[in-house]
Amino acid sequence: MSERFADLHLHTNFSDGTYSPEDLVVKALDNGLNCISLTDHDTVEGLERTISYGDKKGIEVIPGIEVSAQFDSVEVHILGYFIDYKSDFFLERLKELKLIRVERIYRIAEKLNNLGLNISAKDILSLAEGSTV
Repeated sequence: MSERFADLHLHTNFSDGTYSPEDLVVKALDNGLNCISLTDHDTVEGLERTISYGDKKGIEVIPGIEVSAQFDSVEVHILGYFIDYKSDFFLERLKELKLIRVERIYRIAEKLNNLGLNISAKDILSLAEGSTV
């Protein structure tokens, strides 16, 4: 049996990653991986493309996510694997998380402005181009 290599914590440009879903698959193959899990922050928008392209290229793609949460006023990130990324209930919860992230950007921008930095929350959001901030 040949060795198998995996990376189970990867992001695309749908959250804070650099690569498109297709480019991520290519990079994974270039680095000798047989299996990956896309775990974008609070979004599953890139999963369908990643899985589809992975199928075409012969790499296993495990549907995943990195969900932000609060525990004792500390932000924690929870990784989930083999998720039902088409579940209406799940997708509705992700919409709620996205709204919380947007509200957080406005609070952060306000704090930065109070410290003398001139930055607009709208500018930050426009840089995200609709993806997770």
